[in-house]
Amino acid sequence: MINSDHKPGILKHSQSNLTLKELEVWSKGGNEARKVTPQGYFGDPAAADPEKGKGEIETFGKVAAEAIETFLQGRYCPPIVGRHQT
Repeated sequence: MINSDHKPGILKHSQSNLTLKELEVWSKGGNEARKVTPQGYFGDPAAADPEKGKGEIETFGKVAAEAIETFLQGRYCPPIVGRHQT
């Protein structure tokens, strides 16, 4: 949920660009995540656009539903890791 009362840019931006290695540490959660994101977030959540977020969630839902349907039909082929899909 987004609190639209917050003003964009108020939160610190120093944690906006985590590296892949930092994301791997962060994904462990707990104290490991705090080493990378001591403020408990990365990016600028206060600058979030509710409409953009809604669109992204709807798009993800459609992609996930298609993957599930393809799997249930026996036609699912998982993506190959490390290979860019076109």
